[in-house]
Amino acid sequence: METTVTQTTVAPTTAQSTVSFQTFLEDLRPEILARHDPLLRLFYRLFPTSSWPLLLVALPLYTALIFAAGFAISDSYRRAGLPILASDDPRTLYFDIFAYFIFIPLVWLFYTWQPRGLWYALASLASAGIVGERKHGLTKPPRISLRTAFDNRLNLLIALGWTVFALAVWVNSLSVPQNPWLAGYSGPWFTVNPLYFWLVWVPLVYATVYMIAWIFIRQVAITLALNQVFRSFEIKPMLFHPDGVNGLGAIGDFAIRMGLLVVLLGFWVALGAIYPTFFGQSVNIKFDIMFTFAVYICCVPLTLLPPVWGAHQAMLEVKTRLVRAVAEPIEALIADVNPEHILMNQQLLNELERRYQVIHKEFHTWPFRVVSLQGFGITFVLPILTALLPFFLERAFR
Repeated sequence: METTVTQTTVAPTTAQSTVSFQTFLEDLRPEILARHDPLLRLFYRLFPTSSWPLLLVALPLYTALIFAAGFAISDSYRRAGLPILASDDPRTLYFDIFAYFIFIPLVWLFYTWQPRGLWYALASLASAGIVGERKHGLTKPPRISLRTAFDNRLNLLIALGWTVFALAVWVNSLSVPQNPWLAGYSGPWFTVNPLYFWLVWVPLVYATVYMIAWIFIRQVAITLALNQVFRSFEIKPMLFHPDGVNGLGAIGDFAIRMGLLVVLLGFWVALGAIYPTFFGQSVNIKFDIMFTFAVYICCVPLTLLPPVWGAHQAMLEVKTRLVRAVAEPIEALIADVNPEHILMNQQLLNELERRYQVIHKEFHTWPFRVVSLQGFGITFVLPILTALLPFFLERAFR
């Protein structure tokens, strides 16, 4: 995942785009997108060029404040004879390892990379000359609605509101009699000490809930931004571009990388399905798991397609225009029945047919690189196979 951002001046290809698209890019700089998000602004100050070093902070932080502290707190209360669900209890330990060492650090990574990934994708289009002039007939500058989508304090209130709501629901669930996650204990280890719970555990864990809320909010705004780019500016797809999709591969790669976050949630569901097998029980393939996998399958196209829909329409428009420009002369030549023109028409017809085949084969209508899409497809089915394969093997050898 590319996370390094070089804040260089993009060199557009025309005088008109020098003003309009450069201004458009300025509105989408990562610092602008983080304006109303104090946590992201802090991360960008600490790690101004790359998000990968954040993992070097997240992993030791959770190791020390969650696992090391959890083992110490659990051991002290266990010695005192209190019936708590300890941090090293195998019924929750493997889930905790996945959550604190894989899921949460990767959410941190996606959270900080998302604005940088958008800016990198659009800047690469401009520097390669893919983005051209503003389309004629536009009555409103494209940046107005983007300021409404990104530069809005309401986004922060939504993220904070969602975080508080999720925390309230979860805290309330701890008081539910016979909560299955408590395995018969009065409560988990991290709730025994109120100071640790409210000052350490809740900020560390629910900061991730806050990040997920912001990822969703920004993805909606980013989808609006990307589609507005292709509605507002002419594009100039490049024939035989190395990315294999006429120079628009950066847009498809961005969408695919955001889709990996959905795959990460799929692995969470898969772990819930196979978790009983760690203790000699059957795979948990019940209605709730199957329903969640159905939602997972639906979420993947909803994550991949909306951000690239504008690019798809623009690429399709360009290809249709080029095909029509070649098809009309071909139709005219075929309709010419004058015997004196047959030989000359045949030579011209052969050349036009060659051009038509090149346009049909080499101009694409989706910005997804084949290699990236194949890799994502394999990754997408892994959570499903992780859950279903043990289920069918269990049925086959019962």
